[in-house]
Amino acid sequence: KLTQYMGLQSSGTVELVMLRPSAVDAIRGTRANDYEIDGEEHSKSVPTQEPPPSTPITELSFKDVASRMFELWKSGVVDALRLDRSVLFLMKSKTIAHCTARCFVLNFIIFLLLSPILQWAISFAVQFSTAHLHLVGTVIRILFNTLYELLWGFPVYCVSFILSTIWYKDIADHAYKIQYGKPGKGTDSIQRRLADEIYRLLLIGILLGMIFVIQFIPLIGSVINFFQLSWLYSFYSFEYRWAMENWRLEKRLEFFETRWAYFAGFGFPCTAATFFFPKFLSDGIFALLFPVFILTATAARPKLDRLIATAVVSRPSPSPSDSSSSSVSTGTEPQPLLLNMPMAGWMIRMPVFKYPRDFTLAVLTHVMQSLTTDL
Repeated sequence: KLTQYMGLQSSGTVELVMLRPSAVDAIRGTRANDYEIDGEEHSKSVPTQEPPPSTPITELSFKDVASRMFELWKSGVVDALRLDRSVLFLMKSKTIAHCTARCFVLNFIIFLLLSPILQWAISFAVQFSTAHLHLVGTVIRILFNTLYELLWGFPVYCVSFILSTIWYKDIADHAYKIQYGKPGKGTDSIQRRLADEIYRLLLIGILLGMIFVIQFIPLIGSVINFFQLSWLYSFYSFEYRWAMENWRLEKRLEFFETRWAYFAGFGFPCTAATFFFPKFLSDGIFALLFPVFILTATAARPKLDRLIATAVVSRPSPSPSDSSSSSVSTGTEPQPLLLNMPMAGWMIRMPVFKYPRDFTLAVLTHVMQSLTTDL
């Protein structure tokens, strides 16, 4: 298609190379807006001088790539910590302010106030029973911990989860309306939405299982676990926004995995605030802080690194019969034409959800085949 626009013969060559931004700035000649690749109109121009050497992506040094990834990661951290955006949402909507306050008070009382007091009471009861009642400390500790989980831990966790989920949804809905207006209605059928939601729940469940298992790997398990939790918390924060924009799950995953450095940074503050505490307390801190990250995610602009793809179009050397009519090149070497096209991004897509997705699809395929066989 490109050769047709450029008026090349079939022997012409087209090569796509990646240029550093500094190299692109130094190019004199055709600019990116000189051409309309998908439109009807286009113009042609020949660079007035030899372009600088291009830098293919394979020649970018590790330092260059790491620097770019760090900048994206840092921008994610900055967006996550833009508390001024959260304050603006709280000031503009009483619903957001009330739901955030309820979420904060409930989870603070349950996880940061009452639960530590009960844990201290259990520890005191075990020590007293062991010292004064001459009971076996291990048996008493197991008994008290079991009663604690059955009568307090599991019930209050369920209550916190249900109420917090309702409040999170209200916060996200009103924040989206303030930032972007009323969300549009999706075109997918109810069956399609239900299937997508089942797929999402299975995917997240399998990912949580993998995160739980990976943490037991010696040496590197904790590091991998930290990054996975950062991505997961970041995904949670943006899911409400993507749902109101009627994004299908596969679109969300593609968008996420092509901006993995940014999302790793966005989830970093929440992970750092919860990672080093016991599980029950960690979940409480997450529930308490999560409304803030929903608000910052609503106003955030996930960034994707960009290079410039330059199409180096070489005309074939003119034959003696048409050399007189050729106005592009008069020498023996083909004259290149440059076409600068901004790319969506050159980064390798990080397969954050690859293995959970593959496992989920395998499970769903097996279930569907079993149902089909039974029918």
